[in-house]
Amino acid sequence: MTLWFLIIISLIVQEGLSVTVLLLKAYQLHYPLFAIHAVWLVVTVFQIYTGFYLGKWIQKRFTDSKFERWMKKAAHKLEGIIGERGEEFALIFMSALVSPALAALGASWLEISFTKVLIFGLLGDLLWYISTWITVIGAAHLLSDVKGDAAIVIGALLVLYFVFKFARKK
Repeated sequence: MTLWFLIIISLIVQEGLSVTVLLLKAYQLHYPLFAIHAVWLVVTVFQIYTGFYLGKWIQKRFTDSKFERWMKKAAHKLEGIIGERGEEFALIFMSALVSPALAALGASWLEISFTKVLIFGLLGDLLWYISTWITVIGAAHLLSDVKGDAAIVIGALLVLYFVFKFARKK
């Protein structure tokens, strides 16, 4: 039970070394990977939701603050620089580099819907999560299970297909 708690906390904080060590320990102890992945998904969705709506709350609560004026100005400049599709790629990139909660917090000042923030934040954090698992298990071990790899590739392609199909409609 303690290892599960540590895994949840480390996934919230997303400090690379601690997550890698804890996932390696869970893998060595044969914890169910499906359960670990489900915990990651729940934690990530919770972080994005919390970050986004915390940003919206800050905007309403501190409408005349110096920080709020600075964030609005920075968001307006960012929207002008990166354009319509650039926001989505920037969100993927930021979610892969920092906590998805921080990326969603910043995205709350942009004119992006929560649904897009959730989708692209999840995609970015998925890149980080996969890279962590590659480190944990090792690329050679991942490639040894052809059926498992095929399922991962097909699943990732389906996710990307629906994400880009959804993005084009908006």
